[in-house]
Amino acid sequence: MSSTEAVCTLCNRQVAKYVCPTCNVPYCSILCFRSPAHGECSEGFYRKEISQEGGANAKTEERLRMMEMLKRLEETDGLSDEDEEDELADVAARFDGIDLDDTAAIWERLSPEQRARFMATPFAALVIKPWWEDPDAPMPRLPEIPAGLSPQPTLGIALNLVAVVLAYAYTCRHLAAQQLEGEKDAPQIIARLVPFLIEPHSTFVFTTLDDVVTSLASRDVPVKSLLPDAVSILRMAVVSTLDTHPHDRSLRAMGDIYQAFTKRPRVQRKIVWYAACISACVGRGSILGRVVQQIEELAHTEKIKETELSNLDAGVTLKAT
Repeated sequence: MSSTEAVCTLCNRQVAKYVCPTCNVPYCSILCFRSPAHGECSEGFYRKEISQEGGANAKTEERLRMMEMLKRLEETDGLSDEDEEDELADVAARFDGIDLDDTAAIWERLSPEQRARFMATPFAALVIKPWWEDPDAPMPRLPEIPAGLSPQPTLGIALNLVAVVLAYAYTCRHLAAQQLEGEKDAPQIIARLVPFLIEPHSTFVFTTLDDVVTSLASRDVPVKSLLPDAVSILRMAVVSTLDTHPHDRSLRAMGDIYQAFTKRPRVQRKIVWYAACISACVGRGSILGRVVQQIEELAHTEKIKETELSNLDAGVTLKAT
């Protein structure tokens, strides 16, 4: 760490990469931003971002914050002090003509490296939410399951489904897409993460949930942060109507993957088979229901670890001050 690099005020350990738009405190990561020591600002930030009210002043502030975020993403090492004051104008010129309220348009202008940096900031909350988090988003189409298709799901198949859903959730978030239909890069990403879905004669099945996590993590997937997505998609609905399957979300996820592979009919047939396996799993006592319970427990454990780490960092900060 050089003498010119600012240190995160919240943990006093890492190089500060960002500045809180409310209190101007330099911080190093989203974990520090959300820490109890910074709770007043972070809670206020998220309340403001998810609020549907606010008027013109809030809109103006949001646009200014967005411009500041874009400026940070454009920053490179070695900039002189005199260059600093011109950066915001340069960013404004680059994004000239882009509606700063249109997150999809902004996302398209960012490089892969900038997207990765963006996802590590609190502004990630502004990225388009996937359909399972947005009640106003259009739902993916349900896959058509032939009447005579009634497979008997096994533990290995249920774990494969978990891997597919985690890969699906990652792809949606990586592409900042509400759903994958029409996303040309989606098939390639999914094929890399769960190759057994693509290989025509694959008989591969996972044996434990840990194997699923390890496999995806080895492919640079932040599995632990995606566990809540997997639970949200795979968990059976507590209440469902007569014309809605209890695993409606899981089936729609399969339907969305099906639409993403319109040029790969063999893959589509395999997806329909997995959808039929989901359809056969009704009740928390089903094989899929039991696996989902394991995911819920793992997600809960990871949340506790994150809270403990946050509290530890906050304690270090208090001692340092």
